[in-house]
Amino acid sequence: EKKKGGRAGGPHATRPVPSTSTPHTSPPQVSVSYASLLAGPTPLPATAPPSSFSEARAAVHVAALAAGDGKGGGDGAAGSGGRQVGTPGAAAAALYLHAAGDALGAAADAAGGHYAVETVTQHVSGSVDMRFLGIDFANTWHAIPNVAIKITPSRPSTDGQFSSDNASLHVSVPALLLGAHYDSTVGSPGASDAAACVAVALEAFFPIIHLFQHR
Repeated sequence: EKKKGGRAGGPHATRPVPSTSTPHTSPPQVSVSYASLLAGPTPLPATAPPSSFSEARAAVHVAALAAGDGKGGGDGAAGSGGRQVGTPGAAAAALYLHAAGDALGAAADAAGGHYAVETVTQHVSGSVDMRFLGIDFANTWHAIPNVAIKITPSRPSTDGQFSSDNASLHVSVPALLLGAHYDSTVGSPGASDAAACVAVALEAFFPIIHLFQHR
């Protein structure tokens, strides 16, 4: 007797269905790429030649700027109690950075004077209208100290010697700007945000004034 359904196995027979799923991708490729991002040069000690970038020398600046508990108090030492805008710690940090620029200038002269280092502290005021998270507000600031360190090639004097006293401050050559904010957010000593960036910029100047030849 013929069964209902017309085909062997009946109307509910299982049939092979073509797969539409995406083939599984093995993760080792991602892991290798992530590991390569973590790989970096071996950190150099403070005794490294000045023509090399020293992570240990940069760390000294981080420690000086990020000292304290980040609460905005302190006695005015660089980084003491945080570097929030308007606090003694922020003012002391500006003085610390200006002194670091002066030290770079002395090091450049000692290295032969091929480069002149000019450090200037500018006090700026202003305001800007902003919109953040759907809220309109105005951000204002008054007499905020910005520390600018400018490195330029020196031109030789008549006796063939280089000196910061006869620096050519208007040389028409490509320029590189390294910038970072040295203040910190409320409740934080600001080591990574952004004392570390400031320290990297300061230490990066050393290879410039010691390694590059005057042109």
